[in-house]
Amino acid sequence: MPDSRTARWPSGFAIASRDEAVAYLGHGILGSRLRECTALVNAVGGRTIREILGSPDDLKFNSSMTLFGAVSSDPKFAEAITKFYGGTPDQRDVGPAWGLSMTFREKTGRKKTTQAPAE
Repeated sequence: MPDSRTARWPSGFAIASRDEAVAYLGHGILGSRLRECTALVNAVGGRTIREILGSPDDLKFNSSMTLFGAVSSDPKFAEAITKFYGGTPDQRDVGPAWGLSMTFREKTGRKKTTQAPAE
């Protein structure tokens, strides 16, 4: 994922495609740890995501939840977006880069969907 503060790709550990995101979720260790960590963050009450993770990790969490929510039917990712970002997925990094349609309506109950712009 690009660094949300600078719009530059970090060196080393970025998921570069939709297929890589699906593979990450399907990996026995990585996918299960992501789901477990997301559930743990979702279980925190009475704190904002910035209070939990700090900055800029609060922005990176939104990007990650948007990405994995777009390629997975697991409700944990949409729950995080709803709880910490008012149901608004990160529209800066994920969708335009991969042509993903950010359709969280079914997962979050939001009426409006955001379509990644055509290039």
